[in-house]
Amino acid sequence: MTAMSDVYKSDEMTALLAAKKDSADPHDIPPHICEWFSDESLEVLRCFGLEAPVLLNRYTCKMEDALLSEQKMGIK
Repeated sequence: MTAMSDVYKSDEMTALLAAKKDSADPHDIPPHICEWFSDESLEVLRCFGLEAPVLLNRYTCKMEDALLSEQKMGIK
């Protein structure tokens, strides 16, 4: 398993972060990054920015926790 610090030191992550920092429009995705994403993913990234995947993941984790909590309360 790859250490989390190794993930953040990868060339792709470095390029992604540099593109975000250097971009005049934070939702303007550089062409060399676009080639790695589907059209649907690019639409989300252009609309919500490069942080969209992590924000969506956090949201879905919270929703899952809430649903599981509600389910447990219904069983008791």
